[in-house]
Amino acid sequence: ETDAPARLEKGQRVISQGLSSAKHLNNMPCRIMGFNEDKGRHIVLFTCDGQQRLLKAENLQPLQPIDEATRKEIRATEPAYAKFEQLLQEGDLGFADFGDAELRRVVLRLLRAGFWAENPSVMEEVA
Repeated sequence: ETDAPARLEKGQRVISQGLSSAKHLNNMPCRIMGFNEDKGRHIVLFTCDGQQRLLKAENLQPLQPIDEATRKEIRATEPAYAKFEQLLQEGDLGFADFGDAELRRVVLRLLRAGFWAENPSVMEEVA
């Protein structure tokens, strides 16, 4: 039995998490660019600044498109979901006040659930 790290596929979209030395990069969308065998870490491209970094698998959450049950659960449990939907319909999400803690929580939950997994440009805009 081996303790080799789990490998994510090149090109896969992920969200960074649990970073302690670069906390400002937590919850940011990235793309897997490869794997560094010597370090046992994934090479990831942060779309927010165009930089590549080496991250452990435990610091990466793979993104899959959101399923309808998850979306309904978030809609039912988040008070700011209506505000989010209105911003989305009006095309104003990029101008939203993310100082609003409830709206920020909705967007973060949707981001982690894969709401924008198939639309990376919007994912980068709201991250």
